[in-house]
Amino acid sequence: VMLDVDALYPDNVIRRKNNFFENLFEKVDPSIFEKDVETRFPIFTYHNSWKLDNTKSKRRKYSHGYIFNKTVVKIPKSDYMEYTDEKDYPIPSNIVALKNFAEYCKQEDLELVFVEMPSLTSWNHARHNAVSEISEELGVELLDLNFSYDEIGIDQTNCFRDKGNHLTYEAAAKTTVYLGNYIKENYDLEDHRNDERYSVRWNSDAGIFKKYYKIEK
Repeated sequence: VMLDVDALYPDNVIRRKNNFFENLFEKVDPSIFEKDVETRFPIFTYHNSWKLDNTKSKRRKYSHGYIFNKTVVKIPKSDYMEYTDEKDYPIPSNIVALKNFAEYCKQEDLELVFVEMPSLTSWNHARHNAVSEISEELGVELLDLNFSYDEIGIDQTNCFRDKGNHLTYEAAAKTTVYLGNYIKENYDLEDHRNDERYSVRWNSDAGIFKKYYKIEK
């Protein structure tokens, strides 16, 4: 299970009173993973809204939730990950939520990994320090890609489609390859790329996706 820890710092939620996160995970009695998690952990429910049959949505079924955008915004290089020993912790209720989710995964015998995607606008070294401390306490690996631009093969000045929060299509594709290789090298997961039960649909959807958006590679 890979959890994007950027969700621990939802600024729009922090500013709202009586936010939903304050009541999350108080009583967790896991049963079936996906259904139970979506019910008890609304963050997953919200992120699965693309599954709804909404013809007006840009999240088309064959794109599996991804919104294609060919925009490339050039920005100046930033030292946003400059070293500091400060720690910017998430709000307490989100830390409790995270710890309960880690315990849930442990009970279900699921290996959990925290990942943070490249982001100039929502991440910095102080947040890295705080989440690193929490991940060490929980015995969960933290893969912070904000230190991995060179390894991924992307340039901070032109890899975003906005002012530093969402990767361009090309950068996202390279990051996906990097994550795939990382998982292959570090975790014992079965390769289903040649398994027709999975590959037929995924290859078909990929073909439709590239044809629809006129993507050559």
